[in-house]
Amino acid sequence: MTRDEDRVFTAFCEGQLRIAQALDAASDVLTLRALGEEAPVTRYIARFEMPCLAGGNGNGLRHAPHSTIGICFPPYHLSRFDIARVATWLEPRDAYHPNIKWPFICLGHMPPGTGIEEIVYQIHEVIAWQRVTMTELDALNHDACAWARSNRDQHPLDVPPLKRHSLDYALEPIRVPENRP
Repeated sequence: MTRDEDRVFTAFCEGQLRIAQALDAASDVLTLRALGEEAPVTRYIARFEMPCLAGGNGNGLRHAPHSTIGICFPPYHLSRFDIARVATWLEPRDAYHPNIKWPFICLGHMPPGTGIEEIVYQIHEVIAWQRVTMTELDALNHDACAWARSNRDQHPLDVPPLKRHSLDYALEPIRVPENRP
């Protein structure tokens, strides 16, 4: 990596840290923490406190209470996107989804330089079964793929939004005109 590329990557990572902190603060279901104290921060742990399907393979399905994913920006992230290096499924190990086969998670095609907010939103959509691969040619978990096709009424899951919604409103007193005869 050249000095200029290093400076650009460092600036990208510094911006991603600010975005990650804001995203963490704006969510009731996500805890997003930077790993390590060394700058630039390139690794994060994302913990989603929302149901995730787990089990399968003859063991029955259950709702796991949370999911944990590692996110990493390798030094070449601005020139090529490598999902196997960027996102790593950590838990539950038996997550049941066509796009997940421990420790891999497929978020689909993304351009180089995809930021942490977009990656986190894509992961949220996978956990919620809003992003589902329905063909075995593209699926990581073929059993979950077949289940998804035959159980379309079971997904998407009822999960909270990634960011809390706030209402921004102002109340103004109503002025009643005086009754004049």
